[in-house]
Amino acid sequence: MLKRLTVIYLFTIMFCPRSIGQTGAYGSLQSLIPRGYEIFDSTSGDINLDGCKDLILVLRSNKTFDHPVLLLEGNGTGKYFLAARNDSVVLCEGCGGECCHEPYQQMIIGKDYFSFAHFGGDQNIRWTRLIAFMYDNKIRQYVLRKDVGIFQDTQNPSIKKYIIYGKEAEGILPFIIYSYNQF
Repeated sequence: MLKRLTVIYLFTIMFCPRSIGQTGAYGSLQSLIPRGYEIFDSTSGDINLDGCKDLILVLRSNKTFDHPVLLLEGNGTGKYFLAARNDSVVLCEGCGGECCHEPYQQMIIGKDYFSFAHFGGDQNIRWTRLIAFMYDNKIRQYVLRKDVGIFQDTQNPSIKKYIIYGKEAEGILPFIIYSYNQF
């Protein structure tokens, strides 16, 4: 698995553009949102550690169940650059199980990371999942920092199961190709 991730990582750095949907210029916020989508959630902070305010947008559409995520790097003048897009970071509407049709809860921007929190379950099990990324300044890409889950039995709350998804991909797997269902 690690060998496969290394090959994907090298391929991404060498042959993929730094971002998906890159326009080559800074634009207004509205010009960067794909047609048919609206902002479902947003947060701001300095995600690439350059001193400028950046934005993370979670989008939604009334025609699909996915939630594309846009990483928008700011230039300090109110204009933003589409640095990356991923349609498989935020769990889909309906993926939360019986208790939570919409599993997405919130985004968090920390000092050197940003993350997406989810919650779901059914009659007997509740789960949370936190997927975090960081900016790697050496390769100028956002990469997986951590993907963890906690499962709890509702009948016996002291029973918990902790899972680390894709431990071998931490610090390697680029944001633009990450998918919540690949591990």
